[in-house]
Amino acid sequence: MPNQTNLKIVFVGDGGVGKTSFISKLIDDSWTPKYTPTHGVQVRQHGNMTLWDVAGQEKFSLNYPVIFEGADKIIFCYDSSSVRSFKSYNGWEKHFPQNISVSFMRMKCDIPNKHDHELGIPTSSK
Repeated sequence: MPNQTNLKIVFVGDGGVGKTSFISKLIDDSWTPKYTPTHGVQVRQHGNMTLWDVAGQEKFSLNYPVIFEGADKIIFCYDSSSVRSFKSYNGWEKHFPQNISVSFMRMKCDIPNKHDHELGIPTSSK
């Protein structure tokens, strides 16, 4: 059997946007409505992917070069009902290594009447 490559995927974004909830739903098919901030970094395995869940609060001083070292992909998560969480990308981007693929993930799209297109957040890269 061929050796599968393990992919390192780093999830970043402001606190409370739903990074941990997404990863928990993906791995354990679980979800809790109670918000508990991630402290530092949580690393979880899913198939051939190592998922790094990075704390979104600035109070957790993190060693970003170590976190992003060897990453195959960065996923920037934002709350579709919060322009501030989308605009925080500029603050996160300064920590990203050059030449790494970054994708955007809209979270909380199920919140009624507060979707990103209504707040002026772009929904595609046209």
